[in-house]
Amino acid sequence: MARAPSPRVAACPPCPHVPTTWRELGRDGNRDGRKDPNNLFDAALTATAHLCLREPGNYADRIQLRRSLIAYNQSARYTDEVLAWMDTYRVMPAQDLTTTAR
Repeated sequence: MARAPSPRVAACPPCPHVPTTWRELGRDGNRDGRKDPNNLFDAALTATAHLCLREPGNYADRIQLRRSLIAYNQSARYTDEVLAWMDTYRVMPAQDLTTTAR
């Protein structure tokens, strides 16, 4: 089982994107009218769009999601960290997510 991400990792942009990818796929995940790579909701939705285009699959199936993440970034550590963040945010109260995303 993956460990929760360290605070040191949390200081980085939530889902770093190559600038050309952001220009092509950037999304407004929290509907504030901006596509901000430092906003958790925008970055997560953009990462999802990128993953869906690159590695389509049923991401509700953790095995398929893991396979797609590894195909996207051939690092088990990266995949473990992404899945750990997903698990962390899945159980975090909505008000905490809004505070974290700013």
